[in-house]
Amino acid sequence: MFTVNNTNSTAEDFYFGLRASGTQQSYLSGAYQGFSVGEAALAVQTGSCDLLSGSSLTAALNGMTTGFAFHLNVPAGQTKTLTVVVAFYRSTALDTRVSGKYYYTSLFGSRDSVIDAAFSGFPDARMRCSQLKTAMASAGLNPYRQFLAAHALHSYMACTVCLFDSNNRIYWREMEGEYNYINTFDLTVDHAFYDCDMHLWALRNVLDTYSGTTNDVGYSFNHSLYDAGTGAVVSTNGFSFHHDMGGGGTSLAPGTDPTPYESMYSYMGQEELQNWILCAGLYWSRSGNDAWLTNNAALLQTCLTSMLLRDDTNAATRDGVTTYINKRSGSVPEISTYDALDPSLQSPRLNGMTTVKSWAAYVAMQAMFNRLGDAADAATCQNMATACARSITNAWYTYGGSLGYIPAFLDGSNLSAIIPMVEGLAVPAQMGLTNAVDRTGGPYAAMLQALSNHMNAVLVSGRCLDAMSGGWKLSSANINTWQSKVYLCQYVTENVLGISNSNVNGTVDQIHATFQMVEAPYQGWSDQLQSIGSGSALDSMHYPRGVTSALWWLNATNNPTYLPPATGTNIAASLAGSTLTVTWPTNYVGWILQTNFVGLGNAAAWGDVPGSETNSQISWPVNDPLVPQGYFRLRHP
Repeated sequence: MFTVNNTNSTAEDFYFGLRASGTQQSYLSGAYQGFSVGEAALAVQTGSCDLLSGSSLTAALNGMTTGFAFHLNVPAGQTKTLTVVVAFYRSTALDTRVSGKYYYTSLFGSRDSVIDAAFSGFPDARMRCSQLKTAMASAGLNPYRQFLAAHALHSYMACTVCLFDSNNRIYWREMEGEYNYINTFDLTVDHAFYDCDMHLWALRNVLDTYSGTTNDVGYSFNHSLYDAGTGAVVSTNGFSFHHDMGGGGTSLAPGTDPTPYESMYSYMGQEELQNWILCAGLYWSRSGNDAWLTNNAALLQTCLTSMLLRDDTNAATRDGVTTYINKRSGSVPEISTYDALDPSLQSPRLNGMTTVKSWAAYVAMQAMFNRLGDAADAATCQNMATACARSITNAWYTYGGSLGYIPAFLDGSNLSAIIPMVEGLAVPAQMGLTNAVDRTGGPYAAMLQALSNHMNAVLVSGRCLDAMSGGWKLSSANINTWQSKVYLCQYVTENVLGISNSNVNGTVDQIHATFQMVEAPYQGWSDQLQSIGSGSALDSMHYPRGVTSALWWLNATNNPTYLPPATGTNIAASLAGSTLTVTWPTNYVGWILQTNFVGLGNAAAWGDVPGSETNSQISWPVNDPLVPQGYFRLRHP
């Protein structure tokens, strides 16, 4: 919606369009008009503005010959609005392997019906956007975080797809931005925080597809584990999950090994194994679905076995640190999600970040095995979580005095300072495992204190605060910084480790917002940015992963998906000078204010106040002698 307020003494012209070829046409028997661009259309209500293309476009816009535009003339002193709907409709299958069509085709029969629904549903959409704004504001987000969270949410939503097949099986897809991989699993684990609050079923759908519950095979593998130093095979039991389910619209057949991504890079054996465990823990803890947990008990035990073997094949010498890894074709070592960064984050072996994430996986599995009544496996997980925590604490004692922080590789072979050392703490916190993240009296308090010390030490200029911009660098060795992981680690630093200053929340958010505006001004929310704050985005544009920002504001009591209350409430009025302000509770955003300036006995005199459905207060001047009385009420939408 464009609102043009012309305060000038002469008429003004407003144009909106695209420099793309489009065909002018009418929709829904002439109710709407606009331009079709392939399977998409841009439409307005017929008569709301002029449509320009061809010679009329050329005449109006300085000889422009390609494209189309909507034109609105606004007389002097007037305000006009123009609503433009962008619609898309594809009736054929998107995923030809499973004959999966867009789910919306079961709700709408044509592009015309999509356009009609968009216009009729626009007030509701505005109301829900207002609820979202209220939710972010009530969570105390500063303006820069509000911008980053909303910007990231737009890209996440644009990357989501829901399909169904002829048997009405549902396939939830979260596409990896410009790369277009399907349900990239190391993104799923970061999307899970948002998915758990907004559409929990979608997280289960992805988990079940990876495990094989929905298709009998799944997207997993069991390859040998190698000693990276000697190249020797130490175990043939290196179970894990694939990086993705394919690229583009059509998914890979389950069992495809390696995937095209893994052929270019390698497996993410440890990473994706941890991710299934952590996503399972989040799903189960939020849903309370014990039946699902029971059905996946054997898979959970398989995951535990692989976790243990990746540490050490000798149970007596396990310390929680990943030692053994998968290799593609027996030669290319596995990597982590940080595929474009330096070894301090790219390699899972001996990595402190991986160790903390293993701690989180063991803590999550301990809770799940306890629920299953499997005391033996729960005890194993507790012992391994303790071992992980001890290794992190010992690394602080070993290097804290000399380096001032915990090095990326716990054996000291890579001394880079890294922020994602702490990212694994987010899942136990979000699972509600308060004892595990109790930094004063909990069983892992020493590790949490060591990680708090680490974060205080790395968030200084020249280490993980860029010396030029003051923004966060994930690794002191690289200016390629991923904002999705920055948001995640900001949440952990504040809410788990208890660190709050302008380098964590405040000034630094303004810097990070500037990164998006300067480096990716029109590419949608982008992840891989330069920490120096200049130049252009390095990669990962139009990306969904920034929805980790939901950790700043979204929780069970601050959820914008709620429906407005069904029962009424009181309204209040206050007078300041000649301005009357009518207010009502913010949780009643969505209700519509009505006015009656005739009398309570005249029921036909009640009318809706435009825009009130997206607000919780409206103001009027009260110095008009022609309006001696006024009455107000709220109605349910």
